[in-house]
Amino acid sequence: MSENLAQLEIAREGNTILATLTGEIDISNSKLLEQEIKDSVSQAGKVIVDLSPLGFMDSQGVRLIHNLASHLSSQGVGFEIVAPAESIAGQVLHLTKMDELVLVRETLASSTDG
Repeated sequence: MSENLAQLEIAREGNTILATLTGEIDISNSKLLEQEIKDSVSQAGKVIVDLSPLGFMDSQGVRLIHNLASHLSSQGVGFEIVAPAESIAGQVLHLTKMDELVLVRETLASSTDG
């Protein structure tokens, strides 16, 4: 499997971190992506993970989201996911009921509006 299966882009605006994941999340890269996000969110007040560009996400992606949610919650950091309902990530998060544990927004605009 390719190391470049997924791309992670991190942007900071004030105390909000936006982590955008593109490509695919699976067993070959989920732990590395999780660690890269955790390493990038120091002193953040809010973390938004945009999964809308993902083309594939399996149970390892769900695990990544669950672990991030737990980690950030323990640090008092707000956490939101952007994953439209019709997207791959949106469907997986709904099927696994992660959307009941983590705030999932339809668009990035709805995450940054307030």
